[in-house]
Amino acid sequence: MKILMIEDDHKIIENVDLILKIAWPDIIFIASKRADSGIKLFNKEKPDLVIVDICLPDTNGFEVIKQIRAVSAVPILILSVLSEERDVVRGLELGANDYIPKPFRQMEFIARIRNLTRKSVFPDEDLSIKSRNIRFGLSIRQVYYNDREIQLTRTEGRILHKLLEKRNKVVSYQELSNELWGDALPTAIPSIKVYIKHLREKLGDDSLCYKIIQNIPQVGYMLVDNSEE
Repeated sequence: MKILMIEDDHKIIENVDLILKIAWPDIIFIASKRADSGIKLFNKEKPDLVIVDICLPDTNGFEVIKQIRAVSAVPILILSVLSEERDVVRGLELGANDYIPKPFRQMEFIARIRNLTRKSVFPDEDLSIKSRNIRFGLSIRQVYYNDREIQLTRTEGRILHKLLEKRNKVVSYQELSNELWGDALPTAIPSIKVYIKHLREKLGDDSLCYKIIQNIPQVGYMLVDNSEE
């Protein structure tokens, strides 16, 4: 696996390099301290994952995400000192797959990378789980809503699978965090909110989707299934 990091802090680059090589000894890690050279490295090296800071010396990381998303669907992880919910939302809305504020915990960092780089098909998950209007296709990324095929991201599919599995019951933020990253991460809630927003939009951006996937304030979400199945 090849990972590109675009980050201007040399100590953070060294720290991430060490963490990655402990977790994956055969990893290829490349880094750039500037956005322009980072984009050039991306085009040349074709990495499997990009880690990007928002505060870069020549431009901001949001612009980097825009440029990468214009040509590639490679997973992008934001690692930034900017930790306000609006920054998390903006990054994910622009196409980043995940967002970790600095300072970060090593195990959380590894868990999020594993989630972003794992295979799209999860043979241990029961794709026969369904509600009256929603069912999965051949993989967790393929869903049918009222028989209309929708393509989800890996993360959206896993969230929907968990909600379907526990339909008509509340799934807490902690449960969803554990499902995605293997731990109840304290920084996960803003990211989960954005994933749910994208999921609702793909199912159909109308009031019906908000009735199907309901928010339970300060607790989590519930998928409402009124069928008799």
